[in-house]
Amino acid sequence: MQCSVGERGQVTIPNQARDALGLVPGMRLEVSLADGALVLRKPGIGEVLEAWEGTADNPYGSTDEFVAALRDPDRDRDREL
Repeated sequence: MQCSVGERGQVTIPNQARDALGLVPGMRLEVSLADGALVLRKPGIGEVLEAWEGTADNPYGSTDEFVAALRDPDRDRDREL
């Protein structure tokens, strides 16, 4: 597979490579150099979770409280959320 560098430094990743890696428009990639090669890497699940950290409200106060409520739904029956 080959591609070319555009005037503004943009590169179009060939469709076959995008499909194989599950790349979608707007996805951010990590760019690095390794032994004279340009390496593009999509984020792993750890990086994705880090990006989402702190974005969800947990009315239970802690993950342990939330899991306990999931295991025993009657436990917090009278609790206002």
